[in-house]
Amino acid sequence: MKRLLKRLLLFCAGIVLGYVALCLSVGGPTLFTEEKTWLPGYSVQIISLNLTVQGVVVSLVASLCIGRALIPLKIVQESTGTSGSATESTTRGGGPVLPICATLFLLSAFLCFMIAQESAAHAERYSKKEHNQMEVLTAQTIGVIWLIVGGMLLFSPLLLKRHFWQLGWPIDVTGGVIAISGVALSGISLFAWTYHGNLIKGSDGFFSLLSLLGFLAGTIVTVLGGIKTVAGRTSSSQPWYVGADYISPVQNMLILGYRDGPTEGLLQCVDGHVYRFDLLAWEPQAHKVRVFALFPTAPTAWKQLSALCRGVDLPLPEQLRQSIDDILQQAGPVEWAVATEDFQGEILRVNALNPEELIQIRDWSGFLGLTQELHDVRPYPMTDRKSYDDTRIR
Repeated sequence: MKRLLKRLLLFCAGIVLGYVALCLSVGGPTLFTEEKTWLPGYSVQIISLNLTVQGVVVSLVASLCIGRALIPLKIVQESTGTSGSATESTTRGGGPVLPICATLFLLSAFLCFMIAQESAAHAERYSKKEHNQMEVLTAQTIGVIWLIVGGMLLFSPLLLKRHFWQLGWPIDVTGGVIAISGVALSGISLFAWTYHGNLIKGSDGFFSLLSLLGFLAGTIVTVLGGIKTVAGRTSSSQPWYVGADYISPVQNMLILGYRDGPTEGLLQCVDGHVYRFDLLAWEPQAHKVRVFALFPTAPTAWKQLSALCRGVDLPLPEQLRQSIDDILQQAGPVEWAVATEDFQGEILRVNALNPEELIQIRDWSGFLGLTQELHDVRPYPMTDRKSYDDTRIR
């Protein structure tokens, strides 16, 4: 029910943003030839260009919201070997993002042609034919541009792989918030500028310049936010962060222990970071929700263990156990506590964790802010790192 509500809210947000995108994509270009304004001509043209750029960015963000709401992005585990101890994740779903974006551009083209038709009819009734002809030409030109862009995006499923026309990778939600904030900043600046100009007819040049700079800054923020949204998490970003309900950054898993699900092993994130994971707690009955401790380790550990466990089924033979433990214990101090039902799906909760908390905490539900009852699966007492390593679940 919670996920359905989130999808509904995301869809509604996409519809609202789509409407904003249409207003920007159509209103921005048609403002270019507007005569009835107190603003200087160059200012109108700057505003027109910036509104058009924002319309393109908001169209993409709106399409992402609608696409993800219709078909959520999922990360599916696939075995990479006969043993099944190593898995690799691939993304599925994500929705027809580019075709939805194409629909917005085609609607913008239709509205531009409607404006051109109305301007042409207006030119026949009034004397300002030269100006109306310019309006008609501008609206028709923008309509043709949006028609071409929309047509190309509409047929993108025939030209591009599914992964690309669905933008089938985890997006950066922060970038979307930044993009929307940029549009809001531009809107506030434009409102202040318009209100000031209508009130005192632009007598204060400094205030007008300040409003124009705010508007331009909003456009820059919008573009950067859109790029950040589509690019997703970069390799330089931290794969884990304190938060809730976000898509896992885990790309591959090497499972070294199993009890109704993974209990220990290595994780390889999409940015190349490698972590050792150990089970801390789980739901007492179903064992679905699990809490793991994550220890950063060198990427070479992944290569060493992958080679060591290649072709080996679980449970691991005892003759390999010591070699595996030697590699695992090279990991650094614990950094994160992660609650999830699927390490390569949705992450429920993440909180920073230090070595002292790892030894002392028993109430993992309270520590992570979960409503589920969780039972710590480690024996007690534990007083140091060695005792933790000696008692972890296998």
